[in-house]
Amino acid sequence: MNTPKCQTCVHYRRHYLLDSQGCTAINCGHCVFPRTKHREPGHPACSKYILQTVPPALTDWGSVVHFLITELLQYILSLGLPPTHMDNG
Repeated sequence: MNTPKCQTCVHYRRHYLLDSQGCTAINCGHCVFPRTKHREPGHPACSKYILQTVPPALTDWGSVVHFLITELLQYILSLGLPPTHMDNG
């Protein structure tokens, strides 16, 4: 029987090393639901598990940058901050 693992959950954030050669996944990450917890990718999933249908493909710098910007923008938008008004005058 295949038990679900943290690495295939939507709440799991894998850690990566970035250097001049590119991006390398490491055997470390964390769960963001309901609070941040350290988890290894192969850790058995908890009761909050939701299958991640499309895992991010981090195979080159372009996809790494796109993934990071997308995640950051989604996080900022989820904060529900009020709009700011800048006075140019």
